[in-house]
Amino acid sequence: MRRRFTKVFLGLLLTSLFIFSLAQAEENSIYESLPDQILIYQGNLVYATDIIPHLPGKTRVLLPKSAIAESIEILDHEKIKESQLSSSSGRYLLTWERKGKSEVRLNYLLTGISWHPLYSLDILSAKQGRIRYQAVIDNKITPLEAMVTLIFGKAQRDLRSFKVPFLKEKKLKESRVYSSSLSPFYLYNLGKKDLKEERNCFAILEEDIELKKGFLWSANEKEAKVVYTLENSTREPFASGIIELYQDGLYLGMNRIEEVPIGEKVKVIVSAAGNIRVKRTADTTDTPEHELIRIAETKKPTKRIVGHGITIAPQAPIKVVRRTHKYSHRVELHIKNLAKEDFLEIDVFEKARANCLDVEFFLNPTRIDGTNFIWKIFLKPGESRTIGYTYYSGSIFTGEREKTYSFPPFSQLKPKR
Repeated sequence: MRRRFTKVFLGLLLTSLFIFSLAQAEENSIYESLPDQILIYQGNLVYATDIIPHLPGKTRVLLPKSAIAESIEILDHEKIKESQLSSSSGRYLLTWERKGKSEVRLNYLLTGISWHPLYSLDILSAKQGRIRYQAVIDNKITPLEAMVTLIFGKAQRDLRSFKVPFLKEKKLKESRVYSSSLSPFYLYNLGKKDLKEERNCFAILEEDIELKKGFLWSANEKEAKVVYTLENSTREPFASGIIELYQDGLYLGMNRIEEVPIGEKVKVIVSAAGNIRVKRTADTTDTPEHELIRIAETKKPTKRIVGHGITIAPQAPIKVVRRTHKYSHRVELHIKNLAKEDFLEIDVFEKARANCLDVEFFLNPTRIDGTNFIWKIFLKPGESRTIGYTYYSGSIFTGEREKTYSFPPFSQLKPKR
């Protein structure tokens, strides 16, 4: 009888110890946080959310190695204002006082995951191409399976100062995952993705687009370039990135494009134009005195207080100031179409020298953009064309001027008659 009682007692004791040890293990367990949803910025920054359905009362949460401590937000029935952080092997252990047994949501920033766009354009003809837009995600943390959203723009670590190139067609809808402060930003929602700890590529779109072939010559270069103008007629804006070019199965090279909103156009330089010969010449010569003067002006009368009244004192006119130019310049731009059948349209860009004066063109530019003279030239097969301009420089001042007088810009000078 005693033996049976002893066996029963020992069995109950062992069972109690086992249950107690399980309870202790649960109370002191460590939960490793892996994000369920990530918002990846251009740059090395991620806004991560980990949704934890069940978490024991005394559990410590091990955060990813690149988590930013000051960004941690705990939603445990309510927003937790007090928590404790300790370090373990370069990673943070997070603890707080549980407010119940409800679902826990952790939000935090981390580094180590970034993305950038990559484009490939297959030139099918002079008027049509096929573009493929991919997102390249570099994951240097750990393998993840999460809902992935890419944001077109860069953010500071406090999520209060953002830099986004544009927003045109699409806005972030209300979501319980992301902060409302993100609402003005354009997002690419990729859905649930398996991110390996390496480079990952995901297709955003692949569509046919219209192209327009043209030619461009920047006169400070020794050769003209083949340029394709493409319009973003797709459903997504293009972020700035690298575009790779192909034609008839051949790799032509790569270039960079800037941001392209939906419906906007962008020029992509493909290669050198072998069927166009270009040459720039510039000659400088001494020239007889070439004068421009500023016409004398009368200063506005000044008011002076004399006794209890105000008197107006007239001022003398500004003295004539003369600017003399000693050098004459002649710039010639030579273009020839070497093709035997193609009718070519070429845009010519010439950057004007600062402070050039009395510019005269052989052929007026199509437009002037800042200090750039831009011509649109049409050439028949075998046709040559020379365009250019003359100007003066090398100025000196002669004559007297008022001490308080500042010499006006060239646009206010008038040629001497």
